[in-house]
Formats: sequence, structure tokens, C-alpha cells
Amino acid sequence: MLLMTTLISLNLLTVAVLLGIFKVKVFLITMEVLPGTILNSFVSGLIQFVLPSFILNYFLVLHKEKFKKLITKYEDRHGKIFLPYLFISVGVFIIPVLLYWWLHNVL
Repeated sequence: MLLMTTLISLNLLTVAVLLGIFKVKVFLITMEVLPGTILNSFVSGLIQFVLPSFILNYFLVLHKEKFKKLITKYEDRHGKIFLPYLFISVGVFIIPVLLYWWLHNVL
């Protein structure tokens, strides 16, 4: 569940970066926890990206033991679908980030 939450968070971050590239206003939460930008950015990222994906995973898979129904409905593929999803999610994240960096630093 932790890896899927991380990948879904990465996908949400990718959407935020893509919206930023196209100059669409994205509502980003900023938290002032302690003086310092790293901790504030970390807490903001947890609230904006990790928490929604964790709640989504919980209610779609774990709530009221829905995973038992999913196990009986779908056959086990022994993680063969996870690796392509991992590489696609990371690849789709890297491309917009590089494009965003290129548009703001090179041009």
C-alpha cells in the first residue's frame, strides 16, 4: 500500500506540474511549521499529495475489507503489472519536470 500511495502521489504531483507548465492556477497549500523551507515543503507535500492518495487507497481497497472481494474477483499476477506502472509513473513525472525546468531556466 505504501508503494501505491507513493506512485499515486507522484501522479498527482505530475498533474500539478503539467498544470503549472500551461499556466493554470493550481491551489497549493503552504504550511509554516518551523522556520525553514524544506520542512514546510515536506509537510505541504504530505498534505496535498500523500494524504489524498492514502485516503483514496484506503477507501477503495482496505475499507470494509474490500481487498477480499478484489482477490476473489481478479487473479494474482505476482507483481507483473506493478513494475510497468512504476516505470510509466516515474517516466511521466520526469518528462514534465524537465520541460518545466527547461522552460523556466533555459528560455
